[in-house]
Parts: sequence; structure tokens; C-alpha cells
Amino acid sequence: MGRFHYIESEKKDNLLYSVAGEDGKEAFQLNMVAIYDRIDRLENGTLRIIDYKTGKPKDDNSKSRLNVPEIATIFGENSAKCSLEAFQVMLYALIYPEPRVSSNLYFVRDFHGDPTLSTELFYEPTGQSISNFDLYKETFKREFDRLMREIFNPNIPFVQADDQKSCKYCPFISICRRK
Repeated sequence: MGRFHYIESEKKDNLLYSVAGEDGKEAFQLNMVAIYDRIDRLENGTLRIIDYKTGKPKDDNSKSRLNVPEIATIFGENSAKCSLEAFQVMLYALIYPEPRVSSNLYFVRDFHGDPTLSTELFYEPTGQSISNFDLYKETFKREFDRLMREIFNPNIPFVQADDQKSCKYCPFISICRRK
């Protein structure tokens, strides 16, 4: 893991996020709130954002939840291939106002058995660690902005998810009444 300097925990940011239109110009702004569990500065200057996960894992193990598929697939029909935890910490890296950010997930229950487990996300197509989110930031932002334009487009109706597995933990299941 190497040496690091602890910066802070439970940092709450309220911010305006500018969603780019297809032309690259600002289309609208979103009010966002982020609560970073922990922020460290690594020896090489990289800012490490850590999101602690203390609950019982919903899927097989932390190693699979650390793998990120092709960025565009995170936002499409195959979004289930990327863990929600990975998406969350990558979004934190996108909105954090500093370059050279590393997104990390710390699965507390897994570390009791093996404290040497990795916390870094890995990009599946290359097998490389996402230790510098800057390399993925442009693509992630483009896809995130596209998704936000779609969600907030009044001409596109909301529809129920095709994959009912998505509904299992959805907080809005009472609104759409899917059973």
C-alpha cells in the first residue's frame, strides 16, 4: 500500500455539477452531494478516495466488485456488469475538484480475513489498476452527462427496468409497483 498522508474523513461536499450537452457546452446544472468516507494523499501525489463498505456483500466477492468493464457499458443495458460501489466511487473521482485521483473500495468484512486485499479498481479490458482516474475521466464524464441528459429529458418517459433483478434493492419499487 505504501506511505500516505491522511487528509480527512466524512468530508461532505455540496456542489453544482455542469452537465454538458451533445455540443460540449453546458446544458444544465445538477445539485449534488457527496460524502467521501476517507481521503488520503499518496507518496506520488495522487489523491486516494476510499469508500468503506461495511454491509454484507450482495455478490460473490470484493475482487469482482473491483473490476470495471468498458466505461460505456457501465451506463448502458449491461450496467449490471459494474458494481454500484465502483460506479459510486468513480463518480466521486469525477466530481472531486483535483486531478490525479484514485478510486478505492474498502470492503471491511473481506479485510478481516485477508488484510492484503486490494482496494483499487481495475479496468477489465486491460487488467490495469485505475490508480489515476484522469485516464478514464473524459469517457466517464461523457457517458454520465449523456445519462443525465436522458434522465432529465421531459420527452423521454420513465419506464420500468427490463431486468427485474435491478428492482430487488430499488428504493422506488413502491412508486413503479413492480413485484
